[in-house]
Amino acid sequence: MQYLVSRPVGWKAGESYPVVVAIPAAERDFAAYCKHFVHARGNRRFLIVTPYVLTDGGSRIRGIPEYPYDSDTWDRIEKDGHWRFDLAGLEAVLKDVHAKDGGKEKAFVTGLEAAGHTVFALAFDRPDLVAAAGPVAPNYQGRWLASAAKGPRPQMIVFAGGEDPGWAPGSPLFEQTEEAKKEALSRGFGAVQTHIVPGKGHEALAEAVLDWFESLDKR
Repeated sequence: MQYLVSRPVGWKAGESYPVVVAIPAAERDFAAYCKHFVHARGNRRFLIVTPYVLTDGGSRIRGIPEYPYDSDTWDRIEKDGHWRFDLAGLEAVLKDVHAKDGGKEKAFVTGLEAAGHTVFALAFDRPDLVAAAGPVAPNYQGRWLASAAKGPRPQMIVFAGGEDPGWAPGSPLFEQTEEAKKEALSRGFGAVQTHIVPGKGHEALAEAVLDWFESLDKR
């Protein structure tokens, strides 16, 4: 797996930094999404990481220009499956960022809409890799659910914009999120709350998400 990483202002070798994994929606504009979180970070100490995951949307993605993978990698992906590639890749990325950039071993994870498929699967399948999860107006269809993982569960809050036209009871995103909350409870997570950000629409809500991650990192 390849990825983008941005070190915070004043980064110093040998120090430890919280990691935010920020995953875009099905449009897969990885660079722009990463830059958005870099801008929202300001002077916070976060390492911003955007991995080129495959599971944030539809599966017919081989060769689309947003991905940097060569034909050999695509052959491996098609043999192993998208989630197997993503799960192994995300674990490898976090180890890489830990070794090279001083990232903490567990990451804060967020993503918009179709990125929810990846965020929920990672939190449910490998909670040991996740410090906290903050999906934003997420999709959820129960993809890639493994058997119940061992160990403590990370905190999780769903974020949504108060002016998001697609976020209301009866809408697909809202109803899918309710199913994700039920699944979280069945897997030993605490009750998952939804935080509505006033005045915001269907967007990454980076500032609100980073504020929450920062409050957890200070504990």
